[in-house]
Amino acid sequence: MAVFSLILKYVHELFIFAGFVTAIGSGLVLQSITKSGDAAVVASAFRLAIPIRKTIPIFYGVGSLLGIATAVAEGFNLLAPWLVLTYILVISLAILGERGLKGWHIRVLAAAEKAESGPASGELAELLAHRGNAKLFLIDLVALGFIVFLMVFKPFSG
Repeated sequence: MAVFSLILKYVHELFIFAGFVTAIGSGLVLQSITKSGDAAVVASAFRLAIPIRKTIPIFYGVGSLLGIATAVAEGFNLLAPWLVLTYILVISLAILGERGLKGWHIRVLAAAEKAESGPASGELAELLAHRGNAKLFLIDLVALGFIVFLMVFKPFSG
């Protein structure tokens, strides 16, 4: 059972790490590209990012299910405070990603595809200048860091 538990834990961490790298890496690249202000470049990058960003919830979903399986295999109380906090954060991040970050991504892509080549103007310029997405991205990063803290230190577990 101990070997099975270790394998589950390793694969859980692998999927979560893949989700993290995909989410944060693609987010940082797209944030950098928006600074170019070139409508054609932004449209191309955001279009190319679609299939990559679609893997994020898959990685996190599979990783979360494997995390629950690992907790069961290791005999953790699934209602331990550190796990309940993790569930809340994971669900909150899924909503943030779906409603906030993904929504901004879709709006930027649509505006960039409508815009003419060259410097961003109009709706696209407004979307690129709005720093709300950067704030959501920072919230995402901090929450992911707190989840790692909860997983490693298991506070409030008595």
